[in-house]
Amino acid sequence: MATAPPDGATLSPAAGETATNKQLTVTGGNWYYLYGGKATSSSDDLTGYNLTLDGVSSVYYYSYGAYSSNGDATENNVILINGASSQEVHGGHSEAEGKNANNNHLTITNASTRSSVYGGSSKKGAANYNTVTITGKPEGSDYSVAGSIYGGRSKYEKEACHNSVTLTDTAVNSSVTGGNSSYISYDGTDSVTAAISVAGLASDNQANVNGSEVKGNVTAADSQTGNAANNVATVKDKANNLLHGYIMKRDHWNYYTGLAYEYELDGEATGTANGLAIRKADTGGGSVKLELGATMHSSQDSPWKLDLNLTGFAGKKRGVSGGLSIAYLF
Repeated sequence: MATAPPDGATLSPAAGETATNKQLTVTGGNWYYLYGGKATSSSDDLTGYNLTLDGVSSVYYYSYGAYSSNGDATENNVILINGASSQEVHGGHSEAEGKNANNNHLTITNASTRSSVYGGSSKKGAANYNTVTITGKPEGSDYSVAGSIYGGRSKYEKEACHNSVTLTDTAVNSSVTGGNSSYISYDGTDSVTAAISVAGLASDNQANVNGSEVKGNVTAADSQTGNAANNVATVKDKANNLLHGYIMKRDHWNYYTGLAYEYELDGEATGTANGLAIRKADTGGGSVKLELGATMHSSQDSPWKLDLNLTGFAGKKRGVSGGLSIAYLF
């Protein structure tokens, strides 16, 4: 049953009415928390709850399609539209040992969040078949999501399989991960990773980026035990890039590779000199890109951060470039 909304906000169903179809739509206003469904004192499973944020000015803490302390969270949905803004968002979340968050979905269209988002998340169980779909960004905003993006996450290393993240014509300000069965995250970094696994299972996950801005590495799987298989990370922009990568972690150094095939659909540039047309420059066609690199992270023992990279092109584009970045963290 919905409580009275703050000034400038509306609820459907209205305050005092019960949502018979498990659908709650919130329009405008500033909120502390929003839940499509919530069970904290029982072992109830939560299934089929839907929460829509339509032009909501702010949610200060969390938005959940469903939150279950002692049961499963299955087939729940959160939708953000029309410039809506929230802090952390979960399509569905389960908290207890052996309880799962499966088949939950988060859709963000021309809206934004100020923290991380999850299609489905489980603290001590599995998180499978969850999705995050992000399209566009709010007018005047540089990005749609400020925090990290997870299709599905099993925090205490159970299963995170068949999850996906799809970005289209947007920009994000942190990492993108299809499925994560690990306490490790890439929070605060720029990367695209289909799967992360330490001791849990993370397989058949996807991270798809279409015409969107994501900086950093593109990685199919980051696995310290080999429990990450059949994961795919792809990036396609107007030049139709298809990238696959791999990262190997060590105590102080991370080594990464990236292999891409790029096909420029147009690539034609025209110009004039003194009013006369000059010969057209045409970069259209296919090229292969290989990237090799190593990163040394700072630690309590050493405040230095080092990044080495080498990139080479063959085909329509040809050449080799490299870079060295050294930072001292105070």
